Amino acid sequence: MALVDSWLDRRLPIALSSTSSAGIAYGILTIIGVAIGGLLTLQLALGFDSRPLGLTIVAVGLVTLAWWGMRARGERSRPRILRITAIAILLAGTIAGYGGLIPDVVGALGRS
Repeated sequence: MALVDSWLDRRLPIALSSTSSAGIAYGILTIIGVAIGGLLTLQLALGFDSRPLGLTIVAVGLVTLAWWGMRARGERSRPRILRITAIAILLAGTIAGYGGLIPDVVGALGRS
Protein backbone atom coordinates (compact mmCIF):
# COMPACT_ATOMS: atom_id res chain seq x y z
CA MET A 1 0.00 0.00 0.00
CA ALA A 2 2.82 2.39 0.80
CA LEU A 3 4.15 2.01 -2.74
CA VAL A 4 0.91 3.13 -4.39
CA ASP A 5 -0.32 5.60 -1.76
CA SER A 6 0.81 8.79 -3.52
CA TRP A 7 -0.38 7.47 -6.89
CA LEU A 8 -3.85 6.76 -5.47
CA ASP A 9 -3.87 10.12 -3.67
CA ARG A 10 -3.46 11.92 -7.01
CA ARG A 11 -6.19 9.92 -8.77
CA LEU A 12 -8.96 9.27 -6.24
CA PRO A 13 -11.55 11.96 -5.47
CA ILE A 14 -11.14 13.84 -2.20
CA ALA A 15 -13.77 13.08 0.43
CA LEU A 16 -14.78 16.62 1.36
CA SER A 17 -17.32 15.39 3.90
CA SER A 18 -18.67 12.15 5.25
CA THR A 19 -21.97 12.81 3.44
CA SER A 20 -20.46 13.21 -0.04
CA SER A 21 -20.57 10.21 -2.37
CA ALA A 22 -16.77 9.81 -2.16
CA GLY A 23 -16.89 10.09 1.65
CA ILE A 24 -19.59 7.42 1.90
CA ALA A 25 -17.70 5.09 -0.47
CA TYR A 26 -14.48 5.55 1.53
CA GLY A 27 -16.38 4.90 4.75
CA ILE A 28 -17.84 1.64 3.43
CA LEU A 29 -14.45 0.49 2.14
CA THR A 30 -12.87 1.37 5.48
CA ILE A 31 -15.45 -0.68 7.40
CA ILE A 32 -14.90 -3.67 5.11
CA GLY A 33 -11.11 -3.32 5.40
CA VAL A 34 -11.21 -3.02 9.19
CA ALA A 35 -13.49 -6.05 9.47
CA ILE A 36 -11.43 -8.32 7.23
CA GLY A 37 -8.04 -6.95 8.27
CA GLY A 38 -9.04 -6.95 11.92
CA LEU A 39 -10.03 -10.60 11.87
CA LEU A 40 -6.83 -11.62 10.10
CA THR A 41 -4.69 -9.50 12.42
CA LEU A 42 -6.46 -10.85 15.49
CA GLN A 43 -5.74 -14.36 14.28
CA LEU A 44 -2.04 -13.46 13.94
CA ALA A 45 -1.91 -11.65 17.28
CA LEU A 46 -3.40 -14.60 19.15
CA GLY A 47 -1.23 -17.20 17.46
CA PHE A 48 1.48 -18.51 19.79
CA ASP A 49 4.38 -18.50 17.33
CA SER A 50 3.50 -15.23 15.64
CA ARG A 51 2.52 -13.02 18.60
CA PRO A 52 5.28 -10.40 17.97
CA LEU A 53 4.25 -10.17 14.32
CA GLY A 54 0.56 -9.85 15.15
CA LEU A 55 1.10 -7.19 17.81
CA THR A 56 3.42 -5.27 15.48
CA ILE A 57 0.79 -5.31 12.73
CA VAL A 58 -1.90 -4.08 15.14
CA ALA A 59 0.28 -1.27 16.51
CA VAL A 60 1.48 -0.05 13.10
CA GLY A 61 -2.10 -0.28 11.85
CA LEU A 62 -3.22 2.05 14.65
CA VAL A 63 -0.51 4.57 13.72
CA THR A 64 -1.58 4.30 10.07
CA LEU A 65 -5.22 4.91 11.00
CA ALA A 66 -4.19 7.99 12.97
CA TRP A 67 -2.36 9.35 9.91
CA TRP A 68 -5.29 8.58 7.60
CA GLY A 69 -7.62 10.38 10.01
CA MET A 70 -5.37 13.42 9.94
CA ARG A 71 -5.26 13.34 6.14
CA ALA A 72 -9.06 13.06 6.01
CA ARG A 73 -9.22 16.27 8.06
CA GLY A 74 -7.05 17.99 5.45
CA GLU A 75 -3.56 17.81 6.94
CA ARG A 76 -0.86 17.12 4.36
CA SER A 77 2.34 17.09 6.43
CA ARG A 78 2.96 13.96 8.46
CA PRO A 79 3.78 14.69 12.11
CA ARG A 80 7.28 13.57 13.08
CA ILE A 81 5.94 11.75 16.16
CA LEU A 82 3.90 9.36 13.98
CA ARG A 83 6.97 8.44 11.94
CA ILE A 84 9.11 7.94 15.05
CA THR A 85 6.36 5.87 16.69
CA ALA A 86 5.98 3.63 13.62
CA ILE A 87 9.75 3.06 13.38
CA ALA A 88 9.97 2.28 17.12
CA ILE A 89 7.11 -0.22 16.84
CA LEU A 90 8.75 -1.95 13.86
CA LEU A 91 12.09 -2.13 15.68
CA ALA A 92 10.49 -3.50 18.85
CA GLY A 93 8.54 -6.09 16.86
CA THR A 94 11.63 -7.17 14.95
CA ILE A 95 13.70 -7.48 18.13
CA ALA A 96 10.91 -9.42 19.86
CA GLY A 97 10.60 -11.73 16.85
CA TYR A 98 14.31 -12.46 16.78
CA GLY A 99 14.33 -12.86 20.57
CA GLY A 100 11.76 -15.61 20.21
CA LEU A 101 14.13 -17.48 17.90
CA ILE A 102 16.94 -17.70 20.47
CA PRO A 103 15.64 -20.94 22.09
CA ASP A 104 15.33 -22.53 18.64
CA VAL A 105 18.89 -21.57 17.70
CA VAL A 106 20.27 -22.81 21.03
CA GLY A 107 18.34 -26.08 20.58
CA ALA A 108 19.62 -26.48 17.02
CA LEU A 109 23.17 -26.07 18.27
CA GLY A 110 22.60 -28.91 20.73
CA ARG A 111 22.85 -26.83 23.88
CA SER A 112 20.28 -26.74 26.65
